[in-house]
Amino acid sequence: MTQGRSHWGAYHARWSRLRPPLRPTPDVVTALREEAERVLASAPHRTCLVLGVTPELARLHTPLLAVDRNPSMIEALWPGDEPGRRALCADWTRLELAAGTVGFAVGDGSLNVMPHPHPQIQVLERLRELMPEAMGGAALRCFVRPSRTETTREVAATPERSQTFHAFKWRLAMAVCAERGVSLRVAELREELLRRLPDLPALARRTGWPLEDVQTIHVYENSPETYSFPSQDEFLEVARAAGWEGRFRAVVGYELAERCPLLVLS
Repeated sequence: MTQGRSHWGAYHARWSRLRPPLRPTPDVVTALREEAERVLASAPHRTCLVLGVTPELARLHTPLLAVDRNPSMIEALWPGDEPGRRALCADWTRLELAAGTVGFAVGDGSLNVMPHPHPQIQVLERLRELMPEAMGGAALRCFVRPSRTETTREVAATPERSQTFHAFKWRLAMAVCAERGVSLRVAELREELLRRLPDLPALARRTGWPLEDVQTIHVYENSPETYSFPSQDEFLEVARAAGWEGRFRAVVGYELAERCPLLVLS
């Protein structure tokens, strides 16, 4: 397999094509805000840290700092700095912020866009270091592999069960991880889809999905990036390894919501 550039440099151009579950719904945003306010109410001056530049999370709290390692994503998606809110290009594990300045952290799929488990543990350890000992927390929407996962063959045979291509793609990704391991190179996800369903226009006609949505799979071509789709227990193990207590909070009302709970850390 030829390894190319990270897909994140081009991902923002497809952002307008994305729908839930790949983007948060208003109810998800409300739930994240509730979790943040529950902790920050006693220290509203502390910063809410956003892992990524998901536009829907840009106004959860003031002060707020959004961090992403890809300048193209920041340039394309961040609504702009203003007093009390700014974006920073940096690695989540190497944030050079004063200890104790961050009161809470939120993210949307942030722990899924890296291998399992060590990078995830590193991110959560760094969050713990940035928060005061007596307070702090996080709420991160996670894409969770269910205990009973479809096989890749079953997913490919029933694409019309998904209302959107994006939900279908996540069904397939979780099935691949169930068969091969928790972590998955995104280029391999594209290859699996094309191996099972090589005629993308035919797939679009069969399901009624916009062909433009189906073709977003090509952004993963030759990308070196690795995603992961842990189970609930595996996410909780990561949290404990980083010094957190974790619980899951369900937010319903959209396709695959049962696989996309909030991981709430304290």
